Amino acid sequence: MNKNVLYALRNILRNKANSVITVAGLSVAFACLILIFLYVTQEFSYNNFHVNANNIFRVNYSVKWANGNVNESALLNPELSQVLKDKVPQVKRCTAFRSAQKQTMSFEHQNLEETLCITEPDFFKMFSFKVLYGNPDQFLKSPNELVITKNLANKLCTIGKCGIEDLLGKTVSFMNSGDQPFVISGILDNVPKNSTLQFSALIPYKYERKFLNFEQLLRQFHHLLSNKRKQQYNEH
Repeated sequence: MNKNVLYALRNILRNKANSVITVAGLSVAFACLILIFLYVTQEFSYNNFHVNANNIFRVNYSVKWANGNVNESALLNPELSQVLKDKVPQVKRCTAFRSAQKQTMSFEHQNLEETLCITEPDFFKMFSFKVLYGNPDQFLKSPNELVITKNLANKLCTIGKCGIEDLLGKTVSFMNSGDQPFVISGILDNVPKNSTLQFSALIPYKYERKFLNFEQLLRQFHHLLSNKRKQQYNEH
């Protein structure tokens, strides 16, 4: 075996250029393989942390025009949420969810730019975002409630010079909400990077008209939790 090793080393030394090219090629190939593996693993891990991941579906619709073109979208009228719960037995829970993009939040006379989303109480019963403080069964049931993430809570703690738990009951406001204060009723752990829903703060749907323009108000994202299997709804 030692002779074979020595023989291989002699060949490498005799053909240095070819050896360097071969080793470099193998290194690049292995590096690409590892990167592809990590990328695929990351993609398939999206939303798997939700306990009910296999029973949560996004409602889509398609429109077929007279010329044969088909448009597909996941943006629907917000009233569909209640209709699905009332009319479709397979739907256990349903929530509308919409991002209001970056909004200016005011706390203790200081402003922050945060990703604000609007949703409904069922959101916290469908998705498994970890609750650090507060009662998820009561989140957003009052019209002026606000639920924030740990990252945002840490920023507010720095401004207010208080502990995270002390933020419960404190108020913040948004530039688009005028003088309407929002009471912090819950704090979630940071949203995982492999979540398709990203946000810093959540507020009730009552304030949709203050944060969304007219076109956005007509169509909203909807997610539903099915008891049995995926249902498909098409609008023509």
